[in-house]
This record gives sequence, C-alpha cells and structure tokens, in this order.
Amino acid sequence: ARFAEVSKLKRPRIVGGVPRLYEKIYAAIQEKAAGAPPTKKKLLAWALKAGSEAATYRLAGKPVPARVAAKFRLADRLVLSKIRLALGGQVQFMVCGAAPISKDIIDFWNAVGIPFFEVYGMTESTGISHMNYTGKYKAGTVGTAVPGFECRIAADGEILVRGDGVFQGYLNQPEATAEAIDAEGWLHTGDIGVMDDDGFLKITDRKKNLIITAGGKNVAPANIELLITREAVISQVVVVGDRRRFLSALITLSTDHLTSLQRSGEFNGKPLEEIAASETVQQLVRDAVDRANAQLARYENVRTYRVLEREFSVESGEMTPTMKIKRKVVEQNYSVVIESFYEETLTEAERAF
Repeated sequence: ARFAEVSKLKRPRIVGGVPRLYEKIYAAIQEKAAGAPPTKKKLLAWALKAGSEAATYRLAGKPVPARVAAKFRLADRLVLSKIRLALGGQVQFMVCGAAPISKDIIDFWNAVGIPFFEVYGMTESTGISHMNYTGKYKAGTVGTAVPGFECRIAADGEILVRGDGVFQGYLNQPEATAEAIDAEGWLHTGDIGVMDDDGFLKITDRKKNLIITAGGKNVAPANIELLITREAVISQVVVVGDRRRFLSALITLSTDHLTSLQRSGEFNGKPLEEIAASETVQQLVRDAVDRANAQLARYENVRTYRVLEREFSVESGEMTPTMKIKRKVVEQNYSVVIESFYEETLTEAERAF
C-alpha cells in the first residue's frame, strides 16, 4: 500500500526492486481481485489474457497483429490502464534482480502492459552483467550477457563471467581476490545456473545453498520454495535437508493475506492466530506443498513441514535489508524444529514414501 501511495505521488517511469517488493504488490492485487464480484473477476481474467497475448509479440520485438491489438486496446481501456494508474500511470518497465521470482508475477505485469525484465549482476561485476530487453527476451531467465561481458558455466554449475566490468580485486585482500577471480580472468559468482543455446541464463540457486541429501542428490531449494509460495496465503519458505534422509520446510503465512481473510464472512473479526490455525488455511498450505511436490522429482519432494507463528524479518536478523532470507540464521533459530523433522521414529508421511 505504501509503495502504491509513493508511486502515485512520484509517478516513476522505471521501477526496480527485489522479488519481495513485487510479491507484496502482486499479493495485494490478487486479494483485491478475490473480493470482486464474479462479473469483474471474469473481466479481469479476460483482460489479462488479451494483454498476455499482445505482450508475446511486443516482448519479441514483433508487430502486434491487428486482431490482437484491437482486443488489447479494449482490455486496456476497461481494466489494464486502471492497474497501471495505481502505480502512477507512467511506468515504462520494471526490473527485478537479487533472487528468483515467480513466473506468475512476471506474466501478470507483462499482461498489464508493463514489460517486466529480470536482470543479473553483482557488485564485483559493477552491477548488471545480464539482462532481458524487448527483442531479446525469455521469461524465467535473467537474459543474455550485456555488451562487454561473456559468460560460461563451470563443471559444477557455477556461473562465471568475464569482461570490462569485472572488478580488479578486493582492497588489500589478495587471497580473497584470487578466490573470486581465476587466472583467466573469470569471476566466480557463487551462483548456480544453466545457459541455453541462445545464451539466455537461468539462475537456479546460490552455490552455498545447494542441499546434498543423504542419498547424494544435489537439490537447489530456491525452485521448490518458489513453487510452494505460489499460494497467496504463504509468505516465505525455507527448504532444509542437507545431509538428511529427505527434505522438509519451514513455512510462514502472509500477515497481509490473513488480515484480508479477517474481513471475510468465514473469519469475520476473528484473531489472526485463530485464522492461521484454522483448517481452511492449513488445507491451503497442504495443497500448496502437494502441488509443488507433484511437479518435482521424488528426491526433491518436501515430506514434512512446520507453519511458523511469524514471518521472517529484517528486525529478527533473518532477512537482509534487501529482503533476502538468511538461511543460516533461520536454521539456527529453528534448529529444534528442524531436528524434530528427523527423529529416528519414522513419521506416517515418511512411511508412505
């Protein structure tokens, strides 16, 4: 809500942020749409479909066919322009970096008529080394290397970049510099990713975040977490299971979504704690985990989880100022809970596997 107020006042042309910012905005819009009359819901769905069709051509740098353009103009007049107006009405495109973001959010803004570009880079590469842009775009990737940079994937999956923007080294830290930049000038980013034949790069996780199960399987938790957080009531997920028999998860609920439910008929006026513990909300969480598991390999399935009483926050030390979760801090703070997942007595859920 605060972001929308500032946007209306300042009317920005470019919006840049981390996934958490866009997740919050998207969740607020989805909650508002959920409370709309059926006719308005159908109109929104139709408008977004029309916008998505037009965006496919625009992002590819191709002319939009007359039929598609006509449908988009009507959808824009009735619905989409009003969504853009909520952000000041002047936003030309959005940029997102720092962590993976749900494809649902990317598709939404593209359909609304605001191109949404994922980018990639780090301080040591003087900012952005990869980006999407109109005419060279693939959703779910961070784009291709910008002019002056080249990229390759190491044998262990680590992303390496080289170019004019790579820094010369850390001040008075020769050992750290040698660890970051190899003899051929490649910057070892610490990120794991894959690159397709067209040079589009997809980040799968941080190298230090990779989970190696007791069975020797390498698991990138970020993708699993993204799949689970597609349910609006779920705010954050941390998947754990390094050197363990199976994966488990710590899940937090969205306070904003619970507050929205508090105004609904089923939960009218009830305390947030009671709503969070309700069978309705708990079933939503179970369904979200089940849907994610259905899209994953067996060894990537989350077999058990705990819904926590509060969201992770900067104040608790569990998130950085840029809204990245500090996994080690979370795992330390909830070590007792995590250990309970792996007690010697097999759970009913584990026996099912």
